Amino acid sequence: MVAQHPVAPEAFVLRTLAWTVTVVALVGASAFLVAHHVIQDNARAKLLERDLTVMRGYIEELRQRIDAAPSPPPPPARPGDTDPAKVYAVPVGDAAVRGPADAVVTIVAFTDYQCPFCGRAESTLDELRERYPDDVRVVVQHNPLPFHRAAFDAAVAAECAGEQGLFWPLHDRLFARQRALSGEETPASIAQGLEGLQRGPFERCLSSERARARVTEDQRLAERFGARGTPTFFVNGRVLVGAQPLERFVEAVERERSAAQASDTPREQYYRRAVLEKGAHGVQQ
Repeated sequence: MVAQHPVAPEAFVLRTLAWTVTVVALVGASAFLVAHHVIQDNARAKLLERDLTVMRGYIEELRQRIDAAPSPPPPPARPGDTDPAKVYAVPVGDAAVRGPADAVVTIVAFTDYQCPFCGRAESTLDELRERYPDDVRVVVQHNPLPFHRAAFDAAVAAECAGEQGLFWPLHDRLFARQRALSGEETPASIAQGLEGLQRGPFERCLSSERARARVTEDQRLAERFGARGTPTFFVNGRVLVGAQPLERFVEAVERERSAAQASDTPREQYYRRAVLEKGAHGVQQ
Protein backbone atom coordinates (compact mmCIF):
# COMPACT_ATOMS: atom_id res chain seq x y z
CA MET A 1 0.00 0.00 0.00
CA VAL A 2 1.06 3.48 -0.69
CA ALA A 3 0.86 5.70 2.30
CA GLN A 4 -1.36 8.78 1.84
CA HIS A 5 -0.12 11.91 3.51
CA PRO A 6 -2.79 14.15 4.82
CA VAL A 7 -2.88 17.68 3.33
CA ALA A 8 -2.14 20.37 5.81
CA PRO A 9 -5.05 22.71 6.41
CA GLU A 10 -2.98 25.69 5.38
CA ALA A 11 -2.15 24.13 2.00
CA PHE A 12 -5.82 23.25 1.40
CA VAL A 13 -6.85 26.79 2.14
CA LEU A 14 -4.17 28.17 -0.17
CA ARG A 15 -5.21 25.86 -3.00
CA THR A 16 -8.86 26.73 -2.57
CA LEU A 17 -8.03 30.39 -2.52
CA ALA A 18 -5.89 30.08 -5.62
CA TRP A 19 -8.68 28.24 -7.47
CA THR A 20 -11.24 30.85 -6.39
CA VAL A 21 -8.99 33.69 -7.50
CA THR A 22 -8.46 32.01 -10.86
CA VAL A 23 -12.20 31.55 -11.42
CA VAL A 24 -12.91 35.11 -10.35
CA ALA A 25 -10.18 36.34 -12.66
CA LEU A 26 -11.58 34.39 -15.61
CA VAL A 27 -15.14 35.57 -14.92
CA GLY A 28 -13.91 39.10 -14.49
CA ALA A 29 -11.96 38.94 -17.71
CA SER A 30 -15.00 37.63 -19.56
CA ALA A 31 -17.21 40.29 -18.04
CA PHE A 32 -14.65 42.91 -19.01
CA LEU A 33 -14.56 41.68 -22.60
CA VAL A 34 -18.35 41.65 -22.77
CA ALA A 35 -18.56 45.10 -21.29
CA HIS A 36 -15.85 46.29 -23.67
CA HIS A 37 -17.77 45.00 -26.68
CA VAL A 38 -21.00 46.49 -25.37
CA ILE A 39 -19.31 49.84 -24.91
CA GLN A 40 -17.82 49.61 -28.38
CA ASP A 41 -21.20 48.62 -29.86
CA ASN A 42 -22.90 51.49 -28.04
CA ALA A 43 -20.26 53.85 -29.37
CA ARG A 44 -20.75 52.55 -32.89
CA ALA A 45 -24.53 52.84 -32.50
CA LYS A 46 -24.19 56.44 -31.37
CA LEU A 47 -21.91 57.21 -34.33
CA LEU A 48 -24.33 55.53 -36.70
CA GLU A 49 -27.27 57.40 -35.21
CA ARG A 50 -25.38 60.66 -35.59
CA ASP A 51 -24.56 59.86 -39.23
CA LEU A 52 -28.17 58.94 -39.93
CA THR A 53 -29.36 62.19 -38.41
CA VAL A 54 -27.00 64.10 -40.68
CA MET A 55 -28.15 62.12 -43.70
CA ARG A 56 -31.81 62.75 -42.85
CA GLY A 57 -31.05 66.44 -42.76
CA TYR A 58 -29.38 66.29 -46.17
CA ILE A 59 -32.29 64.28 -47.61
CA GLU A 60 -34.88 66.71 -46.22
CA GLU A 61 -32.95 69.66 -47.61
CA LEU A 62 -32.71 67.96 -50.99
CA ARG A 63 -36.45 67.18 -50.94
CA GLN A 64 -37.25 70.82 -50.19
CA ARG A 65 -35.05 71.95 -53.06
CA ILE A 66 -36.74 69.50 -55.44
CA ASP A 67 -40.21 70.65 -54.32
CA ALA A 68 -39.24 74.26 -54.80
CA ALA A 69 -37.66 73.72 -58.22
CA PRO A 70 -39.84 74.50 -61.26
CA SER A 71 -41.08 71.50 -63.25
CA PRO A 72 -39.03 70.87 -66.37
CA PRO A 73 -40.81 71.44 -69.67
CA PRO A 74 -42.11 68.28 -71.35
CA PRO A 75 -39.72 66.85 -73.95
CA PRO A 76 -40.55 67.77 -77.52
CA ALA A 77 -42.59 65.17 -79.34
CA ARG A 78 -40.58 62.91 -81.59
CA PRO A 79 -41.67 62.44 -85.18
CA GLY A 80 -44.53 59.96 -85.19
CA ASP A 81 -45.47 60.55 -81.54
CA THR A 82 -48.95 61.61 -80.52
CA ASP A 83 -49.28 64.85 -78.57
CA PRO A 84 -51.71 64.62 -75.60
CA ALA A 85 -52.39 68.35 -75.91
CA LYS A 86 -53.66 68.02 -79.46
CA VAL A 87 -56.98 66.98 -80.91
CA TYR A 88 -56.67 64.48 -83.76
CA ALA A 89 -59.29 64.16 -86.46
CA VAL A 90 -59.60 60.38 -86.30
CA PRO A 91 -62.31 59.36 -88.78
CA VAL A 92 -65.03 56.90 -87.86
CA GLY A 93 -66.02 55.95 -91.39
CA ASP A 94 -67.87 52.65 -91.59
CA ALA A 95 -66.20 51.18 -88.49
CA ALA A 96 -68.21 49.22 -85.94
CA VAL A 97 -69.87 51.54 -83.42
CA ARG A 98 -71.49 50.88 -80.04
CA GLY A 99 -73.59 53.68 -78.65
CA PRO A 100 -75.93 56.38 -79.93
CA ALA A 101 -75.12 58.15 -83.18
CA ASP A 102 -75.57 61.56 -81.51
CA ALA A 103 -73.23 60.83 -78.59
CA VAL A 104 -71.15 63.88 -77.71
CA VAL A 105 -68.14 61.75 -76.74
CA THR A 106 -66.64 59.36 -79.28
CA ILE A 107 -63.97 56.91 -78.12
CA VAL A 108 -62.03 55.43 -81.03
CA ALA A 109 -60.21 52.28 -79.88
CA PHE A 110 -57.30 50.87 -81.87
CA THR A 111 -57.27 47.31 -80.65
CA ASP A 112 -55.81 43.81 -81.11
CA TYR A 113 -57.73 40.62 -80.24
CA GLN A 114 -54.63 38.91 -78.81
CA CYS A 115 -53.51 41.91 -76.76
CA PRO A 116 -54.20 41.17 -73.05
CA PHE A 117 -54.36 44.87 -72.22
CA CYS A 118 -57.01 45.36 -74.92
CA GLY A 119 -59.02 42.57 -73.30
CA ARG A 120 -58.68 44.25 -69.92
CA ALA A 121 -59.86 47.58 -71.34
CA GLU A 122 -63.08 46.07 -72.70
CA SER A 123 -64.73 46.02 -69.28
CA THR A 124 -63.74 49.67 -68.78
CA LEU A 125 -65.37 50.64 -72.07
CA ASP A 126 -68.50 48.69 -71.15
CA GLU A 127 -68.70 50.48 -67.80
CA LEU A 128 -68.33 53.86 -69.50
CA ARG A 129 -71.23 53.10 -71.83
CA GLU A 130 -73.35 52.01 -68.88
CA ARG A 131 -72.47 55.16 -66.95
CA TYR A 132 -73.05 57.48 -69.93
CA PRO A 133 -75.62 55.63 -72.09
CA ASP A 134 -76.66 58.77 -74.00
CA ASP A 135 -73.31 60.49 -74.27
CA VAL A 136 -70.63 57.89 -75.11
CA ARG A 137 -70.10 55.75 -78.17
CA VAL A 138 -67.20 53.36 -78.81
CA VAL A 139 -65.67 52.84 -82.26
CA VAL A 140 -63.38 49.90 -83.06
CA GLN A 141 -60.44 50.29 -85.42
CA HIS A 142 -58.19 47.25 -85.88
CA ASN A 143 -54.48 47.35 -85.22
CA PRO A 144 -53.30 43.72 -85.05
CA LEU A 145 -49.65 43.68 -84.03
CA PRO A 146 -47.23 41.57 -86.10
CA PHE A 147 -46.07 39.38 -83.18
CA HIS A 148 -49.65 38.21 -82.46
CA ARG A 149 -50.01 35.41 -84.99
CA ALA A 150 -53.81 35.15 -84.92
CA ALA A 151 -54.69 38.82 -84.40
CA PHE A 152 -54.98 39.80 -88.06
CA ASP A 153 -57.19 36.81 -88.89
CA ALA A 154 -59.32 37.56 -85.82
CA ALA A 155 -59.86 41.12 -87.05
CA VAL A 156 -60.82 39.77 -90.48
CA ALA A 157 -63.27 37.36 -88.85
CA ALA A 158 -64.87 40.20 -86.88
CA GLU A 159 -65.30 42.21 -90.07
CA CYS A 160 -66.81 39.21 -91.85
CA ALA A 161 -69.25 38.69 -89.00
CA GLY A 162 -70.01 42.40 -89.25
CA GLU A 163 -71.21 41.89 -92.82
CA GLN A 164 -74.01 39.83 -91.28
CA GLY A 165 -74.68 42.33 -88.49
CA LEU A 166 -72.79 40.21 -85.95
CA PHE A 167 -69.61 42.21 -85.42
CA TRP A 168 -70.16 42.83 -81.72
CA PRO A 169 -71.18 39.27 -80.76
CA LEU A 170 -68.00 37.90 -82.35
CA HIS A 171 -65.93 40.80 -81.01
CA ASP A 172 -67.03 39.96 -77.47
CA ARG A 173 -66.51 36.23 -78.00
CA LEU A 174 -62.99 36.72 -79.36
CA PHE A 175 -61.98 38.69 -76.27
CA ALA A 176 -63.76 36.27 -73.94
CA ARG A 177 -61.79 33.38 -75.47
CA GLN A 178 -58.56 35.27 -75.91
CA ARG A 179 -56.44 32.54 -74.31
CA ALA A 180 -57.92 29.93 -76.63
CA LEU A 181 -57.16 32.21 -79.57
CA SER A 182 -53.53 32.20 -78.51
CA GLY A 183 -53.59 28.40 -78.25
CA GLU A 184 -55.28 25.74 -80.33
CA GLU A 185 -58.37 27.58 -81.59
CA THR A 186 -58.66 29.79 -84.65
CA PRO A 187 -60.94 32.78 -85.18
CA ALA A 188 -63.10 30.62 -87.47
CA SER A 189 -63.50 27.89 -84.84
CA ILE A 190 -64.35 30.46 -82.16
CA ALA A 191 -67.06 31.82 -84.47
CA GLN A 192 -68.69 28.39 -84.72
CA GLY A 193 -72.09 28.28 -83.08
CA LEU A 194 -72.50 32.05 -83.12
CA GLU A 195 -76.25 32.56 -83.26
CA GLY A 196 -77.45 33.83 -86.63
CA LEU A 197 -74.10 33.40 -88.41
CA GLN A 198 -74.36 31.87 -91.89
CA ARG A 199 -71.28 29.71 -92.32
CA GLY A 200 -71.12 29.78 -96.13
CA PRO A 201 -70.96 33.56 -96.60
CA PHE A 202 -68.76 33.86 -93.52
CA GLU A 203 -66.16 31.38 -94.81
CA ARG A 204 -66.14 32.95 -98.27
CA CYS A 205 -65.56 36.34 -96.68
CA LEU A 206 -62.63 34.97 -94.65
CA SER A 207 -60.82 34.01 -97.85
CA SER A 208 -61.68 37.24 -99.68
CA GLU A 209 -59.47 40.26 -100.09
CA ARG A 210 -62.07 42.87 -99.13
CA ALA A 211 -62.06 42.03 -95.39
CA ARG A 212 -58.27 41.82 -95.29
CA ALA A 213 -58.05 45.16 -97.09
CA ARG A 214 -60.39 46.66 -94.48
CA VAL A 215 -58.09 45.56 -91.64
CA THR A 216 -54.99 46.76 -93.52
CA GLU A 217 -56.68 50.14 -93.96
CA ASP A 218 -57.21 50.35 -90.19
CA GLN A 219 -53.54 49.55 -89.62
CA ARG A 220 -52.54 52.42 -91.92
CA LEU A 221 -54.90 54.69 -90.02
CA ALA A 222 -53.28 53.65 -86.74
CA GLU A 223 -49.84 54.47 -88.16
CA ARG A 224 -51.06 57.81 -89.47
CA PHE A 225 -52.26 58.84 -86.01
CA GLY A 226 -49.29 57.43 -84.10
CA ALA A 227 -51.11 54.48 -82.52
CA ARG A 228 -48.07 52.23 -82.42
CA GLY A 229 -49.19 50.02 -79.56
CA THR A 230 -52.47 48.63 -78.35
CA PRO A 231 -54.77 49.62 -76.95
CA THR A 232 -54.65 53.25 -78.04
CA PHE A 233 -57.74 55.39 -77.56
CA PHE A 234 -58.77 58.76 -78.91
CA VAL A 235 -61.43 60.41 -76.74
CA ASN A 236 -62.93 63.07 -78.99
CA GLY A 237 -59.57 63.12 -80.70
CA ARG A 238 -57.40 63.30 -77.56
CA VAL A 239 -55.05 60.37 -77.14
CA LEU A 240 -55.11 58.02 -74.16
CA VAL A 241 -52.69 55.10 -74.34
CA GLY A 242 -52.98 51.74 -72.61
CA ALA A 243 -55.46 50.00 -70.32
CA GLN A 244 -55.84 53.03 -68.08
CA PRO A 245 -57.92 52.95 -64.87
CA LEU A 246 -61.59 53.78 -65.22
CA GLU A 247 -61.00 57.10 -63.44
CA ARG A 248 -58.74 58.33 -66.26
CA PHE A 249 -61.46 57.62 -68.83
CA VAL A 250 -64.14 59.23 -66.65
CA GLU A 251 -61.99 62.34 -66.34
CA ALA A 252 -61.58 62.50 -70.13
CA VAL A 253 -65.28 61.88 -70.78
CA GLU A 254 -66.37 64.53 -68.26
CA ARG A 255 -64.02 67.05 -69.84
CA GLU A 256 -65.45 66.39 -73.29
CA ARG A 257 -69.06 66.39 -72.08
CA SER A 258 -68.52 69.77 -70.44
CA ALA A 259 -67.01 71.17 -73.64
CA ALA A 260 -69.93 69.85 -75.68
CA GLN A 261 -72.50 71.27 -73.27
CA ALA A 262 -70.78 74.67 -73.38
CA SER A 263 -70.97 74.78 -77.16
CA ASP A 264 -74.05 75.52 -79.24
CA THR A 265 -73.33 72.65 -81.63
CA PRO A 266 -76.13 70.10 -82.11
CA ARG A 267 -75.26 66.74 -80.59
CA GLU A 268 -75.36 64.82 -83.86
CA GLN A 269 -72.88 67.27 -85.42
CA TYR A 270 -70.52 67.66 -82.51
CA TYR A 271 -67.85 65.09 -83.45
CA ARG A 272 -67.68 66.36 -87.01
CA ARG A 273 -67.43 70.03 -86.07
CA ALA A 274 -65.31 69.83 -82.91
CA VAL A 275 -63.01 66.98 -83.88
CA LEU A 276 -62.99 66.18 -87.59
CA GLU A 277 -63.03 69.79 -88.79
CA LYS A 278 -60.66 71.24 -86.17
CA GLY A 279 -58.34 68.35 -85.34
CA ALA A 280 -54.94 67.42 -86.75
CA HIS A 281 -55.09 64.92 -89.60
CA GLY A 282 -52.16 62.87 -88.39
CA VAL A 283 -49.01 63.01 -86.30
CA GLN A 284 -45.88 64.90 -87.30
CA GLN A 285 -43.68 62.65 -89.43
